Amino acid sequence: MDEHETMDLPRWLTDELLEHAIRVFQPKSSAPFGEPEAVEVLVSLSQLLEVTGVLKLENDDEEEVHRMGEGEQS
Repeated sequence: MDEHETMDLPRWLTDELLEHAIRVFQPKSSAPFGEPEAVEVLVSLSQLLEVTGVLKLENDDEEEVHRMGEGEQS
C-alpha cells in the first residue's frame, strides 16, 4: 500500500490528476518527484486557491467550483 492510499485524500484528487502533476513537475524537479510530492503540491495549491477565494473545491453539502469573475459577467 502506498502513502496516498493511507491518507484521507480529497475526492477531486484523482489518479489522472496525480499522473498529470507528476508528468508536469518531474522534469522540472532536481529531487525525485513522485506521487507523495504530487499530492503535497496539489493539496497545497488547492488550499491556497481556496483561502484566496479563487477556487472552492469542497463543500459540506455538495461540490462547487467558483471561477474568477463569475457573477461579474453580463
